[in-house]
Amino acid sequence: MRKEIDEELLYAQSALMVSSKSHRGAKMWDERSSGFDKARKKSDYQLAIRVESS
Repeated sequence: MRKEIDEELLYAQSALMVSSKSHRGAKMWDERSSGFDKARKKSDYQLAIRVESS
């Protein structure tokens, strides 16, 4: 349960961080989020580890 909440929070933080940047960044986020389920198992899990260890 806790892991799922952390993933959703991380997703929301990432979306907010990108959306606060340029329109080009938001477009890149849209392209990335379409393949998010594939990428989250590897890169986003590593990102979560970095965030928690910092």
